[in-house]
This record gives sequence, structure tokens and C-alpha cells, in this order.
Amino acid sequence: MNETTERNDIPVLAWLWEPATAVRDACYAAALAAYDAAAADGLCHEGALECALAAMRRVDVAAVVTRALAEADTS
Repeated sequence: MNETTERNDIPVLAWLWEPATAVRDACYAAALAAYDAAAADGLCHEGALECALAAMRRVDVAAVVTRALAEADTS
């Protein structure tokens, strides 16, 4: 990967790309799992959405970024 990566015509430093996408993916996975679990437990859409938002707030961003940077260093 180059020093910068073009993404939707916005230059992004390559070293920021991996942790940023890792955080996005972790939040998405947490929200999806929480929404599905809440819906399966019988919560309405709004209740399940609240659970999904709470799950995203609980994501350990520091751990996700640390892991993403460590993986980027080894590749």
C-alpha cells in the first residue's frame, strides 16, 4: 500500500486505514449480533436497535486498534 490511499477521492494515510476499518468492522459485528439477539428475545425493532447501539458503545476501541496495528506490522 502506498503512503496514501485514495478512497472516494479523499486521501487517507495508509497507516490509518487498517485500524479505522477494523474499528468499523468491530462496531458493525457487535451491533449486528446484539440486534439479532435482542430480536430473538422478542424485543421490538426500536428495542433491538437500542441494544445494537449499546453494543457499539461497548466495543473496546483501544484493543481493536492495537490488534489492527500489530497485524499491520507483521504483514
